[in-house]
Amino acid sequence: MTDHDPPATTSAQHLPGAGQTGAGAFVRGTVDEVPEPTSLLPHPDAYADWEDQHMSLALLRSLPPRQRQVLAWTLDGYAPAKIAEQLSMTSEAVRAGLKKARLAAVRYLAARKDDDR
Repeated sequence: MTDHDPPATTSAQHLPGAGQTGAGAFVRGTVDEVPEPTSLLPHPDAYADWEDQHMSLALLRSLPPRQRQVLAWTLDGYAPAKIAEQLSMTSEAVRAGLKKARLAAVRYLAARKDDDR
């Protein structure tokens, strides 16, 4: 707010419930600062986070099942040896699946980038 801006006010005559008492009543007065409007998103970067998450899910859905499994486990922070143990695979098979999944991810992202142009 600058020195030239009038103070923000709320007026009972312009709001629903005007003339009521109790929970529906409003008080006329000035406000030092008008609060920023809130959105449904918890923080400014939340939309980008949501978009990234959904893009990641679409990418995973585009992969064959085994590549999807090993990449999802990797994205969750698991090492190839632990993934191999959990999925009854060899570490080499996990690494090979990850390599194929990464190459497919690069192709998927390149195609999306071309579509955005």
